[in-house]
Amino acid sequence: MADNGLPGWTITEVTSAVTWSPYGKDDVRYFQVPVIIQPRTTEHVAVRLGLQLPTRWSWQNVGAKGYPAK
Repeated sequence: MADNGLPGWTITEVTSAVTWSPYGKDDVRYFQVPVIIQPRTTEHVAVRLGLQLPTRWSWQNVGAKGYPAK
């Protein structure tokens, strides 16, 4: 789920970082996912990574893009 708590912005892209343990400098991949999340709403976001993940991994949203809502 992705939550846009910003009252004046529509989110159009979310960037997630996927890392695995033990962590090394090459053990992170960034994925930009196109989305449309209106101001103050929550949307379900599905991501297909296209790679085999090891047993121990995690993800974190690290960025977003958008535009002012009308």
